[in-house]
Amino acid sequence: MSLTPLPSSDTSVTRESALSVSAPSSAPGGRTDAEAATGGGAPKAHEAVDLLRDRKVTLNDLMHWSVKYSDAEILHEMREREREQPNFEPIDPKWVEALFPLDSDKMREALRALEDAETSLADRETALDLLLFLVDAIDNAVDLPKLNGLEVLERVVRSSGVDSLRVGALWVLATSLQNNPETQAAFLARPSLLALVLETLGDPGASREVRLKAVGIVSALCTDAERVLALDKSVGLLGALVRATDPSEIEHPVQRRLAFLFTKLAGLSGGVASAVVAAGAIAPLMAVRAEAIARGAEELVEQLAAFFGQLSDAGLLNRETRRKLTQTMRA
Repeated sequence: MSLTPLPSSDTSVTRESALSVSAPSSAPGGRTDAEAATGGGAPKAHEAVDLLRDRKVTLNDLMHWSVKYSDAEILHEMREREREQPNFEPIDPKWVEALFPLDSDKMREALRALEDAETSLADRETALDLLLFLVDAIDNAVDLPKLNGLEVLERVVRSSGVDSLRVGALWVLATSLQNNPETQAAFLARPSLLALVLETLGDPGASREVRLKAVGIVSALCTDAERVLALDKSVGLLGALVRATDPSEIEHPVQRRLAFLFTKLAGLSGGVASAVVAAGAIAPLMAVRAEAIARGAEELVEQLAAFFGQLSDAGLLNRETRRKLTQTMRA
């Protein structure tokens, strides 16, 4: 069936122009042909199409119809009638849950997929991506330990030989810990998990990306001087960070992240700064600084300058170290 094309002139219609159109033809009883064709009242969409197709009404009729039933008072009356006699039934909550699942349900399903030996590698990676997206919201991050998520992610990091899974699991943990005291407390309540992170940080066989995410976890946990000193005493936190410092890989973000973390720690308190020096951080960080200067890694040089500046202000640098720093600055 072919449709008769509309005239090529401007067909835009406003309420004012519609009201100025000549009145439609009338049927017996004072109703328009369109109202007579439908028994009166506003036409349904399918009725309008049928009436136009069968030539029982014209576009002019339908235009007047639309203007008539756009009247504010009429629309208000229709809404009131609908409110008094609603023509719908309440939606069953189970359908709402099916259409809009809760974030906690999505997290639970993702964790289940990580535990299932039958889950493919691609699906496990997708599950970690979903968890990473969800725990970016603080409420979901708080729910992660309640869903046994810390245990599941620890098993992924410990037992998976696939680098993408280890990176993904550590990334989810680091994100969930950011500015989240409740999840941080749950994490620290699992000593095996922190020990695993520090072991991973110092593992020469671990990829740089894996180690970078491990640094992110440590950084998120180091929120105050008291906690840092307690962790250093219980698990050797500062020593683990010193051992992870490597001048040979200064071009990788992991060393910049470590330099930033040392600067953050030295600024927490004089006690933490002294503990950093006692852990042997000065020599490897001086080596990193020298290598960074030689390679023109300006961002890393500036970060380490801030670190050594804090130690100098606290009176924690000996004369020889200050002399070397002065020499390299002049060079």
